[in-house]
Amino acid sequence: MRKLAQRVVSHIERITIPKSLGFVFRRVTRWHRMRGAGHRFTILVIKLDLIGDVILSVPALRELRRSFPESRILLVVQPQAKQLVDACPYVDRVMPFDPAGPRLLRPFAWTVRLARVGWALAKERVDSAIVLRWDVDSIGCGVAYVSGASVRAGYSESVNPDKAKANRGNDRLLTKVLNNRRPEHEVISALSLIGRVGAVTGSTDLELWLTEQDRSKAEALLSQMTANSGAVVAVGIGASECKRQWPITRYRAVCKTLKDSGFRLVMLGSVRDAEAARFVADELGEGVINLAGCTSLRETAAILARCRLIVGNDSGLVHMAAAVSVPSVVISCHPRNGDPLHPNSPHRFAPWGVRNVVLQPLSATPPCEGGCDANDAHCILAIEPHKVVAATRRLLGGAQGSPPSAEPESLPVEYSANPNRKGLANW
Repeated sequence: MRKLAQRVVSHIERITIPKSLGFVFRRVTRWHRMRGAGHRFTILVIKLDLIGDVILSVPALRELRRSFPESRILLVVQPQAKQLVDACPYVDRVMPFDPAGPRLLRPFAWTVRLARVGWALAKERVDSAIVLRWDVDSIGCGVAYVSGASVRAGYSESVNPDKAKANRGNDRLLTKVLNNRRPEHEVISALSLIGRVGAVTGSTDLELWLTEQDRSKAEALLSQMTANSGAVVAVGIGASECKRQWPITRYRAVCKTLKDSGFRLVMLGSVRDAEAARFVADELGEGVINLAGCTSLRETAAILARCRLIVGNDSGLVHMAAAVSVPSVVISCHPRNGDPLHPNSPHRFAPWGVRNVVLQPLSATPPCEGGCDANDAHCILAIEPHKVVAATRRLLGGAQGSPPSAEPESLPVEYSANPNRKGLANW
């Protein structure tokens, strides 16, 4: 009964509410179009994902602008990601939409939020809407529907088993459905979808847009570090899910070894990571600074741009680093023999366009199978600190200012890198 009730509530949230509001806002949109003169074709892009996923959508935004230079492009993102794309030259307006909220009250919260965004979009007279999400979609298709757009493109509810179960009925909210079940990187997935609405795709490079103020703040913060010739290595200890978060005691062991080898370390993360980062920085002392929770997203990106490498969990930080051309060592919870379509799969979410090494467990730790399904750190515990240190030394071995690496070590089988991705290290 509980599962049935959850399905009913989910259907109301994702289908019934958008359909009801869409009936009203389509007429408002039509009224605005009749009154308006000189209307520019307007494209709405919906990317209600976390920070890393939004960064991976930048090539699609750039190719949309290149393909439709005279059109207006609106972008809907979660509030925490808005700061990263506010300065994006490829969109005319960034609109925040918060899909979070208590589970029981979410139908009411979403009704109010959809009504607000629907009213705002009706006045924008949206012509086409694109939902840039391949995985399970909570409300993106609903936003597309209430926008009043006559063309609404997105990935089908049947592209993977989880989405087929959780998003039954979503296809009814779209007019163009792409049913691509191949495991592709998120950058390619987004580009494939905008091609569905007629965009011509080319460059796949990532970008971030930083101000001089961001760079000055980064320089001032990093000037606190003791001066020596060691390369600066960023350490990203946070993650959006506990199962993707490597234990802080292991990070402490890695940081100690790297510091003793002559590297300088900067701890990065959100406010909730600050205490754990302080634990490492206070214990290791000089040569390690803690900036977790002290900087904005753009300031964090500016700090990363001054680092030689980042070591961290599978999180938005490694994608921010990739966007400013910084290599990475990623500690992943997803097993090497796991499902390539899984939301944690490096096949889909490895750092794009830079040299990187992804450390993965050889196989899932029971009872996990196709991917890690635990609520806490579980499969990721198979990654040992010495493997992270070895990857860091190998990746920085030729970097200017880095200490000389020890005798080359043979890479254990837990290391993986996609050889087809541009700029990856040839391991």
